[in-house]
Amino acid sequence: MSVPAIACGVRTEEAAVQLDELHRRHLLTRLPGDAPRYAFRDYVHDHARRLAERTDCRQAREDALRRAAKHLGRSAAAADYGAFPDRWHLGPWYDDLKRDAQDSRRSACGDNVRSVGAQPGSRA
Repeated sequence: MSVPAIACGVRTEEAAVQLDELHRRHLLTRLPGDAPRYAFRDYVHDHARRLAERTDCRQAREDALRRAAKHLGRSAAAADYGAFPDRWHLGPWYDDLKRDAQDSRRSACGDNVRSVGAQPGSRA
């Protein structure tokens, strides 16, 4: 999922449509690169910030920031764990990754045992 979608609490597809519409209306600038990335124009960013401060409750802004930070933290942990799985890891975001890796190894081990037992001439 994309960070804008997570921050807004919408599906990625819906966020993509909304971002394209804002770009079409010249409120966002598309950044160079393969993946579609956008940046607010300065005057739009300033207006949106002032409007959010007036109309959005503080809790809604904090919730959006919390959702985005949680997503980025989990993504960073997954990348770190994927690159260095045998290194020591600490923190709640790694717990699920370790559990998933253990389940995957157990499943692979079980598949290997079943395939060895199913080979012709085996005495399993």
